[in-house]
Amino acid sequence: MLDPFTALSLAGTVVQFVDFGNKLIKEGSELYHSASGALSVNAELENITVNLKAVTKKLETPSPTNTRSTETTKETEALRSLAESCSEAADELLKVLEDLKVKGANRQWQSFRQALRSSHKKDQIRKIEKKLDKLQQMLNTRLIAMMSDQQSSVTSLLESLDEGSNSRMTQLKTDIIDVVQRTKNAKHDISEEDSSRLSHGLASMIQEGETS
Repeated sequence: MLDPFTALSLAGTVVQFVDFGNKLIKEGSELYHSASGALSVNAELENITVNLKAVTKKLETPSPTNTRSTETTKETEALRSLAESCSEAADELLKVLEDLKVKGANRQWQSFRQALRSSHKKDQIRKIEKKLDKLQQMLNTRLIAMMSDQQSSVTSLLESLDEGSNSRMTQLKTDIIDVVQRTKNAKHDISEEDSSRLSHGLASMIQEGETS
């Protein structure tokens, strides 16, 4: 069976990346150059990418055969597809940041979006924006499935917990579904507040499950 903590960790990392990407591309996060010319956002993005690849590697570990093997395979493949799409977008952003580091060593931009426009990378803006939108949609679908599907690894985890832990985890699950449904119904990018709620909810589920 797919490790539920791996599934939750991956979802949390994707939430972090989508939030990071939206701030960078769509909201125009400020950029700062260090003495070496490196952009301040590089380190954060590299950290997200490392975490993403680490948790994705766990998906490659075969699960033992069990009565839910078919469902587990589907869940694993869906998560792997999400992880790969996220990793591709992260690598693309890293490459753009490296290009800006070289081309902008002697100049300052107010935002990443302005930097892209100044570098004649308007097509890349649109391309990355589309990837972020797609990632958000894939993430919403996966989170709903993880939290609602009776055959998911997260549901199996809930079934194995004692009454107290089960109650707390169920409330966290309900909160996560509420955020996702509100975002889907509103048909807009996830807000910083909702992104924070998702990250906190997923992290709390992992902590609750590991200590139970």
